[in-house]
Amino acid sequence: LRNTQAELTALIERAAMQADGAALANTDELALAARITRVQAGLAALTPSSETMSTDEKVAMQERTRLAAGALTWNLAQSHTGRLWQTQRDLQAVAMELQQAQRLDSALERAQQQEPKRLNDFSARIKAITPTLSALVPRVEELSRLQLQGIEEIALAELERQHTLVQDYAHQARFALAQLVDKGAEASRASPPSKDTDRAPKP
Repeated sequence: LRNTQAELTALIERAAMQADGAALANTDELALAARITRVQAGLAALTPSSETMSTDEKVAMQERTRLAAGALTWNLAQSHTGRLWQTQRDLQAVAMELQQAQRLDSALERAQQQEPKRLNDFSARIKAITPTLSALVPRVEELSRLQLQGIEEIALAELERQHTLVQDYAHQARFALAQLVDKGAEASRASPPSKDTDRAPKP
């Protein structure tokens, strides 16, 4: 890729210095130029004694070929500046993409060199902390058991407290009810007998 880029750069610089429009011709223009060259060579190879065409026809064909070659050269010269600018832009874009590809390739190469070491270091760290983790597992299990036991004790204490409160409330309710009954009985004894009771027939 670097060699191709260098060759393209040299070609563009030469085309710019020599104002060579043919150097930047497209595929169709190159094919037309090659066809004109073949026709010119064929006409030049004709001899006066040839029966292929007359002298007048040969001259007319040579003139048409010359005009076609001139028109092609003029078109290439007219489009040379624009094509040169566009080609230089395209070459700059290719150069930037090539630089990016080279950076990515360098990064990939570094990663290929460094990644095995990083994996080995990571594996060594895992092996180093494995005994510590193995020692921590029983401690974690014991802490979990103690935590669960503490939660159960808290729940039982709360249930016992609520049970005590319910008993207290029931005792207070029975005491209040007894007081109400006593007050009712005292009120009945303190009230005088009704007239209906006095008029009742004696047995």
